[in-house]
Amino acid sequence: KIKNYRGKELVIANRNMNAVINYSTHNTLAQIDLPVSFDANPEHVEKALEKVCAELAKLNLEEIVGEIEYYGPIEIGDSAIVWRITAECAPYKHFKPQRVIRRLATQEFKKAGVKIPYNQIDVHNTK
Repeated sequence: KIKNYRGKELVIANRNMNAVINYSTHNTLAQIDLPVSFDANPEHVEKALEKVCAELAKLNLEEIVGEIEYYGPIEIGDSAIVWRITAECAPYKHFKPQRVIRRLATQEFKKAGVKIPYNQIDVHNTK
């Protein structure tokens, strides 16, 4: 039996078990990837994310049991540069820290004038 975080239970016959990962026995990693506009000043982004990490440490969330790490830019995508923050959390307790980090990052980006890109569609009327 496998139970998900919403409480739903899936029953699988032993003969169908190939590989299983047990997320409830070991610490998990809250990994937050934050897309930032190509136009953003990297120094402003870095300072904002350092503030996020410092604020997160001050909150002293019980779910976070290890290091809070700021990795910096990890990917240059089609429409954004992606920056990463991680935090080691108690087993299956990474959801709340992820939400808190996203909220703090959004607030700090607004204060720093860092834009978060979003998909845009150009519509042309040919009439």
